[in-house]
Amino acid sequence: MVNLGDTRSHVELATTPTHTPTAAQLAAVESEINRLIREALPVRTVAVSATDASERPDSLPADYVGTHSVVRTVHIADVDANPCCGTHVTNLAHLQAVKLLHTDRIRGNNTRLFFLVGGRVLGALGSAYAVSRDLTAVLSGGQETFVETAGRLVKESKGQAKVIKTLLKEIAGYVAVELAARVEASGHAEHHREDGDMDYLLVLAGLLKEKGVLVGARVVMLSAGEKAGGGPMMVLGVDEERVNEVVKGITGELDGVKGGGKGRWQGRVKTWKGLEKAWEVVGKVGSQ
Repeated sequence: MVNLGDTRSHVELATTPTHTPTAAQLAAVESEINRLIREALPVRTVAVSATDASERPDSLPADYVGTHSVVRTVHIADVDANPCCGTHVTNLAHLQAVKLLHTDRIRGNNTRLFFLVGGRVLGALGSAYAVSRDLTAVLSGGQETFVETAGRLVKESKGQAKVIKTLLKEIAGYVAVELAARVEASGHAEHHREDGDMDYLLVLAGLLKEKGVLVGARVVMLSAGEKAGGGPMMVLGVDEERVNEVVKGITGELDGVKGGGKGRWQGRVKTWKGLEKAWEVVGKVGSQ
């Protein structure tokens, strides 16, 4: 089965787990296809009788009788012959070029082979070259170094993320001490960190639980993320009615509040506009 697609085409191949096209085989097929295109092999159509067994192509279903008992067969020189009712070029040179791309496994054992033909090959080359030029400037090196440079940057990014996570855990320890003191004094506390994330809030919530300050009607609101971009939020407390009251109140002050949970409500907010008003809600409920 062939699908021409909007930007690239694919053909579905009947394969098995142990017999799928290798890179070498695909390269050989692509080379041979383009050789035949350069030779401009002629393409012609032949009408054959659907009732004459000697004339019927092997690929034609046994129960197919055709229109007026005639089957139209498309011949590519002496390379291939298949029944088809579609529109075809008069010779292979009109295809210009074929580029085989990649394969995907589908429907169990079948393989889908993606490819480009004609002007799409040049279009894809132009797009790839433009991206390559942009990446050359961004990565300070030619395309032959892209994979190595990207791999190094990903490794460095992971290392930096690990360091940041460790530092945030240390910061959370100091913040937890301050919040615990505020909760002990007033029955509530609020904390927001723009460069924090949900992991940071979870560490902070765990430290507050260890300190045993979340008792009775006490409530704590924790949040993180840039003011304009929103981010994660948690409301802590053992009194579910108080927690729900806080959530209901801050939902009216913050945009796009979504989340849930018992004892420890957690979710996200679209923007932190109105955060100070939300803190006032926490203070009002926590001071009752």
